[in-house]
Order: sequence, then structure tokens, then C-alpha cells
Amino acid sequence: MSERKYINFMNVVEAVNTKTNSTFHFAVVRGLVVKLESKKVQANGEEKNIVTGSMAVNGRSKIINAALGTNYGDDETVWMNVTFWNSAERLMKYLEKSGNPDRVQMFVTGVISLNKYAKTDGSVVSNVRFMASDFNIVGNQSSATGNTSAAPATTTTPASTTAASEFSDDFDEDGFVDIDGSEDDLPF
Repeated sequence: MSERKYINFMNVVEAVNTKTNSTFHFAVVRGLVVKLESKKVQANGEEKNIVTGSMAVNGRSKIINAALGTNYGDDETVWMNVTFWNSAERLMKYLEKSGNPDRVQMFVTGVISLNKYAKTDGSVVSNVRFMASDFNIVGNQSSATGNTSAAPATTTTPASTTAASEFSDDFDEDGFVDIDGSEDDLPF
């Protein structure tokens, strides 16, 4: 049985908190989120709903290594512990309406960090922690039980659209402009 591959995307930017002058790594990730579970936790003296899960990202270990100083292999799938705080209520509603699928393909934005801790045997292990600030469902996913998500993919429809023919001749239907010349002339 072949392993099912999912399309992944990841971009990480080092940002600075101007109030504390500390840096953090803001990430936009498209990946598969599994083992979604809603919980109630105490935060700042009040009870809050959160959703936790694990997010798989394959083929993006170089980005994670550069941002967090880890040493994941090139072909290694990196599993991140993801926690939804401010968007937990919205995610819980989606999960309830869609029959609580056990996996969801989504775009997630938030802050990633390296979490190091000592196991009971004294060995130090680390994992990637992803504190999600927002999400968008990419599409419907089937659960292991065969249920199919009933909720539609989250999409945004612009108020007005412009036909590609109204732009210059260089404008392509996919939203990219054709550039004349060789790739050697590109600045990246």
C-alpha cells in the first residue's frame, strides 16, 4: 500500500515584537492536521476552549531547520504540535458540522517554536510547536471511518472580478505575468 502524499506549503518569516524587542518565527503552513481534539484549559484565570492536533509537513524540513536550528532530514515528514487558541471556537463549529473528521487539510498561520524537554530517562527531545492564530480549510477530507466532511471548503469571492483579457497581453489566466528573458536575469 503506497503512502498518500499531501500538497504542502510552508513559509516562515523571522519577525520582531516591537514592545519586547524579541524575535519570533511567524509561519504560514498548508498541511494535514490530524488527531484534532477540543479541550478546556485555564488561561489567565479563566476557562478557554482550545483545539489541539498534529500537523504533518513533508518536503519542507529545510525551512524548519533554517528557522529553528533543527536537523531534520531532507525527505523527513515533520510533525508539529498545533494549538488553536483564538480561532478554536470557529474550528470546533466546523468540526461539529462536518462530522468530526479525523484529518483536515488546511492553511494555518501562527508562530512556530522549538519545544525541548527531558524525558523520564533523562534524554532531551524536541518537537516543533505551532501556536495557530488563524486557519482556512482547504477542502473536504474523509475520515478513517469513511465519513466525508459535509462542510464546503472555505473560499473567498471577490466583490468584483476582472477578466484576464482586460489586462495587458502579458497577463496569463493563472494570475502570473509572463516575463521575457532568461531565468538568469531573475534576482532570486
